[in-house]
Amino acid sequence: MSWLNVLAVPIVAFVALGFGRRILFWSICAFFFGFWVLIPLFLLPNKQKAEPELPKIFIALAINQHIKKQMKGIKYPSDIL
Repeated sequence: MSWLNVLAVPIVAFVALGFGRRILFWSICAFFFGFWVLIPLFLLPNKQKAEPELPKIFIALAINQHIKKQMKGIKYPSDIL
């Protein structure tokens, strides 16, 4: 392993980030194989980044908290109307 392999790690990591690939995997490959890792990285198709979503449990908890807050002021059935 030479200093070129160490230099290749951050460069390959940024390229992998740009292509939507796993940074850690490609950095480790670059540490062992150097700049040769860029060839398969450029040949692979780009991965689309997934939209982050809230887990359904958090949405359910937020709805329950909102309902509980709305129901706090109701003491009698006539308060609903």
